[in-house]
Amino acid sequence: VINSGGVKVYPEMIERKLLPFISIPFIISKKRDEILGEKVIIIIEQKNKTKVDFSLFDFSVLAKYERPRDISYVLEFPLNKHGKINRALLND
Repeated sequence: VINSGGVKVYPEMIERKLLPFISIPFIISKKRDEILGEKVIIIIEQKNKTKVDFSLFDFSVLAKYERPRDISYVLEFPLNKHGKINRALLND
């Protein structure tokens, strides 16, 4: 759960909404924020150095508080022993 400005946001719910519109590997996570406490971010797996233009994403399917405020990149998502993304290692 991400607590952004007192609103509880569920990353998995946002991911389900975005899945039909984003074809590259991504997850929704959080980052500390001075004003909001935590802010919603999108983390994209990029195996090459080419950055994705954040403005190309259409987040209109999301509520205002669900929209990512920042974008981060990783070369490869860390996996746990079951092969699932280890979200704890991606949070700051």
